[in-house]
Parts: sequence; C-alpha cells; structure tokens
Amino acid sequence: MTIATQAMTAIKQKTYQQRAWLPLLQTIAVVIACWFQPLQASNTQDDYVIVELALPATLDNVAKNTAANDKRPDQVGDGEWLSFNNYIEAAQRDLANDMGWQNVADLVSYQHLPYMAVPKSVANTQALLASGKVAKVFPNEFHLTKQTSTQLPQNLQLISPLPATKMQQAGRGVTVAMIDDGVLSSHPSLQGKIVAEACVSRAKQCQDSVFVEGYGAADPGDQSHGTHIAGIIVGPQGVAAASQLVAVKANFRSGAKIGFYDVDVLSAIDWVVAQQRRYDIAALNLSLGDNDEYSTHCDDQTVYGSAIKRAVQAGIVVVVAAGNEHRTNGLISPACVSDVISVGAVTANRTVADYSNTSAYLSLLAPGDNIRSTGVPSGTLEMSGTSMAAPHVTASIAVLKSQYPQATSAELRRAIVQSRHQVQDIRTGRLTPLLDLTASAQYLENQKLPPPQPRESNAPAQPVPVTPVYTAPVTHPTIPKPAVPKPAVPKPVLANPAPAKPKPVPTPAKKSPVKAKKPSCAERVDGILVENNEACAEQNGIDW
Repeated sequence: MTIATQAMTAIKQKTYQQRAWLPLLQTIAVVIACWFQPLQASNTQDDYVIVELALPATLDNVAKNTAANDKRPDQVGDGEWLSFNNYIEAAQRDLANDMGWQNVADLVSYQHLPYMAVPKSVANTQALLASGKVAKVFPNEFHLTKQTSTQLPQNLQLISPLPATKMQQAGRGVTVAMIDDGVLSSHPSLQGKIVAEACVSRAKQCQDSVFVEGYGAADPGDQSHGTHIAGIIVGPQGVAAASQLVAVKANFRSGAKIGFYDVDVLSAIDWVVAQQRRYDIAALNLSLGDNDEYSTHCDDQTVYGSAIKRAVQAGIVVVVAAGNEHRTNGLISPACVSDVISVGAVTANRTVADYSNTSAYLSLLAPGDNIRSTGVPSGTLEMSGTSMAAPHVTASIAVLKSQYPQATSAELRRAIVQSRHQVQDIRTGRLTPLLDLTASAQYLENQKLPPPQPRESNAPAQPVPVTPVYTAPVTHPTIPKPAVPKPAVPKPVLANPAPAKPKPVPTPAKKSPVKAKKPSCAERVDGILVENNEACAEQNGIDW
C-alpha cells in the first residue's frame, strides 16, 4: 500500500467516524432545543392576554348578599347566580363591541368567571384599562409541573382518621373535583370512581380539539401526576375511598416539558363551577402553581384571584398545593389566594419537608412524602411533594361532608383547619396545624348542625363516548294530545222502568302478539348523540 493510498484510507475512516456520531449529535440537539423552548401552541397560547372584567359593587358582593356558601344544600336555589352569569355574558359582549372584536375568531369567553382571553394582536392594554370595563390585564403564562424526590414512608395515621367503622364509608355520596394532567379512569383501582371527565386546551391537545368531555376525555397519556392524586382521594387505600371524582385535564406535555397555561386552567375552573349543581361538588383540588413567590395574600396580583373567589362563592372548597421551591416566607399562585386552603407537606415523622413552601398564612400541613398511590399505565408508584399533600385535604373534606351532609362550604373550610397537632418548621420556628380529621369532625359535631336529609350514594360512572359517532339529526315522534271527551247527553227517566236484562259476559278478546321494540340506532345520552353499533348494523344489514 502506497503512502497516498494509506492517507486516503485514513481520511475515509475519519469521515466515517464523524458521520457515525452525526445522528447522536442531532438527537442531543433536538432534546436541548425542546428543553429550552417553551411549550408552543401553534400561536394560540403564547399570543393571548387574559382580561379580568370590572364588576359593579352590587355584583361583586352578590355572594355576600345571597350568602350562597353559607346556606344549607337544600336552601340554595338554581336562580341565585342567574344575574351574575347574565352580567358576565353582557359585559363580555359589550367589551367585544367596544374594542371591535366582533369578527375575532379566537376570543375565549367564560360562562361563570369574569374573564376573557384575547389574542395579543387585537389587545390594546391601555385602551382596555381606560375603557372602565376592565379591572386587570394578565399575560397568559406557561407554568411547569414540578415534582420532588422521594424520602420517607408515608403513614395515613398522620391525619388522625375517624374510627374504622366510619372510614370504611368515607366520602360516600360526596363528589370532589381535580384539575391536573388527567386521570386514567380505566385503572383497576379507579374504575367506577370517575363520574365526569373533561379536557381543555387552546393548543388543541384534547384529541385535536379545544375542549372535549365524557368518558376518557381526561386520558393522561404517559403522565402519572393526576392519576396518583386521584388514587390518594378515591383509590382503595385513599382517604375518601367511597367518594367519587370529577377530573379535568389542563396540563400537557410538549417535548421534555410538562405544564399548563393560565387560560386553560381558567377554562377548567369555569367548567367545574358549571358542574357544581349537577354533581354537588364539595371541593376542588389544584396541585399546580406558578414559580412566583408571594409573601402575603395575592388576590389582586394573580390572574386566579377572582376565579377562585367565584368557585368558593359557588359552594366549592378550593384546596391548593403550597409548592416545592424550598421557600420559607412565601407561597406560589394560586396557593397565595386568600379564599383557598393552602397545603404544605410533612414527612412520616411529622417534620415539615425541606422542599415544602411555607409562609405566615399557610393554612395546613398534610402527608406528602413518598406517598404510594395509583400510577400509569397500571399498578402503583411512590411520589412526593405538596402535590401529594393537597389531595389528603381534599379527600378529608369529602369525608367530613359525608358525615355531616348539612355542613356548608364555609363550615367545612373552618372545620378542616382545626387540629390538636401544631408542627414547628425548624427553618423558621413557625407553627402550622397538621391535618386532623378527628378534630375537624368534632368541630362540626359541636356546631349542632340540622339533621341530615336522606342522601343517595353516587352511582358508578357510565362510559360516555367523548365524541359522537353518528351525527344525523334525530326526529322525536309527536305525542298526540289527549282527546277532550264530549259532554254526555242525559237520558230521559221513565216512571216505571222495565227490569234490566242481564248483560252477556263478554268473551275476552285475543291479544295480538306485541312486537319487540327494536333498539334505536342512535340516541342522546347527556346531550351527546350516541350510536348503538349493533342496532345500526342490523338496520344497515351488517353482519357483526
């Protein structure tokens, strides 16, 4: 081999080695790009601002005037909030007209919350604030879902549960809600426990749609955060195993990132408020938050202030994780809102977890370390964080509501923070109450609540398809009006009537066989048109 040939061979080998590394380098570059790029939403998420409507004093105080959250369940009428919701709809319409948004296709309006979400391209912040119809304008921010490492084993006895005979029926007849990254409702430990599901995403990550609801709508994909939380609440070993759950998916994956946009969580809260009357939702769990720090209550500083207030006014106790940023003098949003129950985490030996945020206004502590619960795609797994502590409180509210069904949401909020155990945070020396179900129940017992009304247990959830498979219009048969009988003409009365002849006994007529009614090819279930595959196949001549 000549020197020239050897040189050419060496160059070829070096080139081959460089090319062999190329796919790996390209993969690394893609991963880095995904990690450092925020979640994109086809220019529908980052390009929004959130507008909070200004409410007149009479509407802003409507909850105080009607005291809806201090009324017994049988005292709140369906029309209590009609004026509030009508005002929101009219205010949204008027603002859109004033700002010239009549032809803007991507406006987001909320049914029960005083907000709108508007594309940045048509949102003039100065004009909005000067209109007199807008209280605040917020950016539509993206927030990462945060978790921590595991440490010590969890012990459910930390929350001082009720006697075993009562805990066996814990939460029966009560429904709570959660907003997270979805729930695997087909998990063996959760089957029949999820009574309603929904998914909201302006990025159309809900089966290529902005919003879907029905069985399977909150499918979590490969994420376990929400499914784990659901197990803490309603799983076989959960705190309120006999209760049921409404699940909303608003957190999504994009590349290496998982998180949520404010506009989606607001839509999720709006939907939960809309479902409160239907499912009698007692509490809402929010194991999510931003990365900001608030040393005092933040009602006027965060986009969630009025949204949380509206949920509480609707009779829902809102429970929020305090956050896992190791902070000792501030909480994240929405845990910083004054109307919520904010929850930090303790370890199995009743010490505050070092990652758990705390502040002078933190409401409560609950178990959050190394909690074993339901996972995806099956079985169980252990997770830690204030995200795991919050559902212990949410489930405890369900337990209290099942034992004291006449308790109002305001009474439940006062009861849940009662405790015989104060835990000192060694980082600050501050004392915070530890979740204590026995003390909470005793508080409600002392209130001498009215006798409970008969209460039916929740029925297992019926699978409802997320999207209809048959969309042809259905015509309903016209029900004939009943014939009005003609007035009877009186017969003349004879002076000496002849004895009446005995009437022959009528022979029973033979009944013609009743034909079996064919099942309908399509019918409506909760407003959704659903196809009966077998019936449609029979009508269409298809052999299954």
